[in-house]
Parts: sequence; C-alpha cells; structure tokens
Amino acid sequence: MNKHGIIALTLAASLAGCGNHEGAGADADKSLDACQIVTADEAQALVGKPVTSTGGGGGVVLIGGDQGNASGGSTCGWIPEGKSVSQLNVTVWQGDLPGERQDVKVLHVDGIGDDALAMVREGSVIALLVRKSDHVLKLNTVFLDVPPEGPKFEQLKRIATAAAGRM
Repeated sequence: MNKHGIIALTLAASLAGCGNHEGAGADADKSLDACQIVTADEAQALVGKPVTSTGGGGGVVLIGGDQGNASGGSTCGWIPEGKSVSQLNVTVWQGDLPGERQDVKVLHVDGIGDDALAMVREGSVIALLVRKSDHVLKLNTVFLDVPPEGPKFEQLKRIATAAAGRM
C-alpha cells in the first residue's frame, strides 16, 4: 500500500468513532475548510514536530452522516514529520454536539465557543469538541497523550479557541 493509501486508511479509521459516515450529501457545508481552521503552526505546537496536512491544496474530505444531527463537513489530518499517520485530526460540521457516551468520560470545558466538551479515555483527552453557532469543531488527538490537566490540554484548548474564532 502506498503512502496515500495509508493516509486515507488512517483518516477513515480515525473518523470511524465520530458517527455514521455515508459520504457527502448535497447539503454538505463546503464553506469551512478544516485545513484552514487549524494552522500548521498550531498543529506543530501540539504534536511537537513539523506537520503536513492530509488535505493540502483543496483535498478536503467531505463527510456526511450522524455526527449528532450533522450536515456535511470537512476533515483534515496533521501528520508529524517522520510519521505515516496523523496525530491531530480536525473535523468541522454543521449540527450539534454529540450526546453523552458510555465509552468515554465527558468533561464540560468553559470559555471556548458557545459550548465545549472534552472526551477522556484512559486518562487522556481523545477529542475536544466545540460548538459555535450551528457548527461543531472536533479536535481528535490521535496517538497523543493529552492528560485533562496539564500543558498539552491547555495547548489543545488554545488551539480550539483560535480555531473557533475562525469559524
């Protein structure tokens, strides 16, 4: 399998936990590009290495399906130098925040967007979701250790705050 196949497979696997993805519908919101909402510098600050976008140059993956009453969206993965899989996936869609889940601990996070949730599994934040107006931003921290207290989580919250300002 070539590098692009691995990237596509990794991105698809990371999105599998987000909901039921059935391809983009006619109502897909193409106005928000996830690769523009979080910058390479911000992703690099969290990951700790220079990064490359999986969606660069307009290769945005549009998604549809059930992301908590979602309508379309955009996804971008940030791959650290020397790695073949993304460690920060950014997804934005029109809809609502997902509800409570049994497989993760959900923490409410104040001061970001209109509402924000951190999903924690085994002592690490696996995703930070932010609702701003009728859009949701999800920062999925794939293969990163982000304790819910500490500098990595504070960095993730700064990125989410800046990204929400771009939505």
